[in-house]
Amino acid sequence: MRRGGWEDNIVPREVVEPAVKVRIAMARPGGGAWTRGVFTMNKQDYQLISDFDYDHEPVLNPPYTAEDVAQELELFPRDPKATPDWMKQSQ
Repeated sequence: MRRGGWEDNIVPREVVEPAVKVRIAMARPGGGAWTRGVFTMNKQDYQLISDFDYDHEPVLNPPYTAEDVAQELELFPRDPKATPDWMKQSQ
């Protein structure tokens, strides 16, 4: 929410930069990095809850390209068994 209203596909830099650092830190040798992170906060006690998925195919606007997948695999290599089908098909 920005300025009192929701905006689609807009994530503030203050959120993106720390998330990128967390993603790099959580990358698994041969298992890649997570492709989806969901963060929620419990309104009762303001506890932050996170869930990370290493195989989820992202839905992006604009969509990811084969070059994006190649760069992802170069930065975060995956063993064949740890590479989801959607990544294999983009190679």
